[in-house]
Amino acid sequence: MNATPFCNLLARQRGLDPVGSAGACDLFVTFELPLPWPYDLWRSPGVPAEVRRLIELWYGDPHTPRPRLRPLAVAPDPAYSVPGERLVMVHRRPEGPFAHFVGERYRLPEARLGPLIWALLLEPETLGAFKRYREPEQSTRDLLVCTHGAVDAACAKFGFPLFRRLRAAAPDGVRVWRVTHFGGHVFAPTLLELPSARAWGYLEGDAAAQLLSLTGDVERLCGHYRGWAGLDSSFLQAAEREVWRREGWGWLDVKKRGLTLARGGALLEAGESAWERVRLEFWRPDGTAGAFEAHVELAPSVTTPHSTTSKEDYAYPQYRVAQLSAAAPP
Repeated sequence: MNATPFCNLLARQRGLDPVGSAGACDLFVTFELPLPWPYDLWRSPGVPAEVRRLIELWYGDPHTPRPRLRPLAVAPDPAYSVPGERLVMVHRRPEGPFAHFVGERYRLPEARLGPLIWALLLEPETLGAFKRYREPEQSTRDLLVCTHGAVDAACAKFGFPLFRRLRAAAPDGVRVWRVTHFGGHVFAPTLLELPSARAWGYLEGDAAAQLLSLTGDVERLCGHYRGWAGLDSSFLQAAEREVWRREGWGWLDVKKRGLTLARGGALLEAGESAWERVRLEFWRPDGTAGAFEAHVELAPSVTTPHSTTSKEDYAYPQYRVAQLSAAAPP
């Protein structure tokens, strides 16, 4: 039995709000990779050599501007996978206002996995060689539950039961996967949803069932919402949660974009502003447009261990929407 308190339980006891922790992203690349997953996954021999080299180049070359990449691996599933083949899912941020990332899927022989990912990210002109492996467009919703216990025990202890529950209850059109670490084990069990690119935390019990069905009172899920990776700052993510609280489920499918209008009170140690004035512009499916503007402040941070094995506390920034109002449409 683990003598160290799980970091997620301490975080919840201390009132750590997960909003603003989703992390902005431009590009998700997800591929099947059999277990076990070591702590230092992207340097492990089980990862294709092309992927290891790509990640070293992507993150190790500060002089070449690149999209914000989040690589993910999922465990093959008997119902979704094909023996000897690997599924690759790519989700890109589209240009302009949007509600969901744009996805494409490939299923190909295991030996071709590394070359495909290299081509997708660094040599798109060579993708013609992989055309026959591309799958037709689907409206599938993929729920990725972190169970990467080698990174933090909380993800295995709490993530695996969540995976089993969602996996057993998933309706047609929803796939549930075990996924590698994507940040935020302090919010375990944590889940990333694609193609929407929304992140969730502390998901247990009725909250998990509600997320699966996307029904019911959104207020009950607000405390589990980490944010939308389509927004570039934690202040915007906090404001967007308040709009969702006001607008309901339909808000998640509305095309939108976020803008930072002003900021102030820079905190040198944290590297963040003390407040930001932000704007969320949106376009509904019927063509009508609108906007919300919000004043978002840094609230007192919550100090809690960053991981289950950590002996030191970390001060997590917290965000408070002090004012939210409708604004002139774009």
